[in-house]
Amino acid sequence: MQFKSSVLALVAGSILFSSAASAEDNYVSVGLSSMNYSEDGFDELGLDDYTPLTLDLAVGQQVNKNLGVEFRLGFGMGDESQSGSLSGVPLDASFELNNYWGVYVVPALPVSESSSLYAALGFASVEATVEAENRLNGASVSSDGEESGLSWGLGYRHDFGKNGFQLEFGSVVVSDDFDLTGLSAKYFFKF
Repeated sequence: MQFKSSVLALVAGSILFSSAASAEDNYVSVGLSSMNYSEDGFDELGLDDYTPLTLDLAVGQQVNKNLGVEFRLGFGMGDESQSGSLSGVPLDASFELNNYWGVYVVPALPVSESSSLYAALGFASVEATVEAENRLNGASVSSDGEESGLSWGLGYRHDFGKNGFQLEFGSVVVSDDFDLTGLSAKYFFKF
């Protein structure tokens, strides 16, 4: 928790107190992401990938036309349940993406006066809850977990003066244990 507070303070300070950027180079965005969560072994349990939705918020600063920095925060919008089986025992399983946060460097390649392609590369942390219940005897298990690591995204950004939109595909956290990727659409405005 101490590390998370330090990262937040560092990013907020760099965004709010940079002397190199003008006021219109700061921005806030809000959007929705359609995520895809999968793990090895889902097929053996008869489970499909989970597809949670998230509400995404970001604050960033465009340092120059080719480089930005960004802090992102996302919140899951409910859980998703499925039925499967383990060694012939029927079970109900659910997944909920509670939240995520990340700090990113965002290099951009302008393709016109108002459009650019970009990559986002950073560090992120995701928190989720997984539950499973044996339908025969009602026994259940629940686990809350947090995973941190490398995060990346590739996107398109279009400016309409003081506002615009972004479309992005990326991996929230790169992990050996699971895949959590998403496609997002965001609206941003400069301040």
